[in-house]
Amino acid sequence: QMPLGVRDEAYTRMLREEAEQSGMFVEGIVSPPNGPPDLERFDAQLATAQRAGAGVVRTVILPGRRYEFFESAAQFREFAERGRRTLELAEPVAAKHRVRLAVENHKDQRVPERIELLRRLSSPWVGACVDVGNSFALLEDPLAVVEAYAPWAFSGHLKDQAVQESADGFLFGDA
Repeated sequence: QMPLGVRDEAYTRMLREEAEQSGMFVEGIVSPPNGPPDLERFDAQLATAQRAGAGVVRTVILPGRRYEFFESAAQFREFAERGRRTLELAEPVAAKHRVRLAVENHKDQRVPERIELLRRLSSPWVGACVDVGNSFALLEDPLAVVEAYAPWAFSGHLKDQAVQESADGFLFGDA
């Protein structure tokens, strides 16, 4: 999984051939379009991903961890709505290039919120990048998270995590 950006035909052919010869898969990383003026950049990045053989690209739709970035519930809801709109803009581009968007559960929305979003979009081109550790930070059970996202899973993240009790809760770190 890597950010591919916008690359030329020679680069994408080389990457695709190297991955195929090594028995590997290419998965891109993209930022969704920030609005209609940003669709050209997004389209070019998905074209690059498709040429490189990436049938899936990972993305996130909220700017940070919900417990660190947002000052209020209203601000969180506003950004969640922006995230939905960016996916609505991105979905036809993904369909055009036949590249699936895997939206990571990125310590932002809890399972019911994200599943509601995926159901609302109802697209074979928008699904989940299931990070088995990120939902720890939202106090969700990792097995329940995996089971809930399974119908929408396009890719996954595994990681090592550490939890330590502290006077006012717990400290949480991952690598």
